[in-house]
Amino acid sequence: MHVTIRSSPPLFQGFAWRAELNDTARVRIASTLAALGVTNKSLSAEEREGLERNGYLVLHGVLKKEHLRQLAGRLDELLESLGKVREGARCIDDLVNRDLVFRPCWTYPRVLAAVAYVLYGDLRLYSLHGRSAPPGEGYQALHQDYSSPERPGDWRLCNSIWLLDDFTEENGATRFVPASHLGEAGATNADSREMVLRAPAGSVCIFNGHLLHGGTKNRSRAPRRALHAAFAHRNIAQQDGCLRETLSGDALRNLSSAERYILDVG
Repeated sequence: MHVTIRSSPPLFQGFAWRAELNDTARVRIASTLAALGVTNKSLSAEEREGLERNGYLVLHGVLKKEHLRQLAGRLDELLESLGKVREGARCIDDLVNRDLVFRPCWTYPRVLAAVAYVLYGDLRLYSLHGRSAPPGEGYQALHQDYSSPERPGDWRLCNSIWLLDDFTEENGATRFVPASHLGEAGATNADSREMVLRAPAGSVCIFNGHLLHGGTKNRSRAPRRALHAAFAHRNIAQQDGCLRETLSGDALRNLSSAERYILDVG
């Protein structure tokens, strides 16, 4: 039974709901995020302010050593058997359907809190893929993951990079243009304001999908691997096709009701 309330409370301090969401939708989203561990302490005021002002937030120590090893090993296996080359990097899409070992990418509370903050609570998984940039490859022109919205604040997509290797200037780490999601003023002199993501393996970088960013050339002797989990408004078609139609029955039976809602599979 759905519960309708007159005035939906914020998910956490500093949070605002997207105006287009009715109270029934807000209650469902709030209960889903709470079931996955999101609380009013999931993000600090400083983290929220940085995410809003700069367009990105880095969380350290999300993946512990053993889980990091499992994710990197499984990604290597999938890239070897099913991967495709895209812009010089080895890539694989639709990881939800490949192995539930990747489920932290759609269930980790602090990441979900940051995504909800950017998207004003209107979210579902948009895509989940893996990328490995070999030596000599990985460069991308600056780009946005979603075209600019009608107005700053009406963000449609939020992405996250799950670092399976250390990100350094040498191995082709992603670069960002801070505040470029805020429109033309934020994108002025973009090249001179680039910031290269330097963080250890196990970190996660959440960033506004309207932020200018791009990979740099891997000048090291080893590949740089990462998972990319993007979230978007629930009325935006999922990039890998409708998961409701493609997710296997075995995978579906192993998902909690909260996970099913985040994936939009029931």
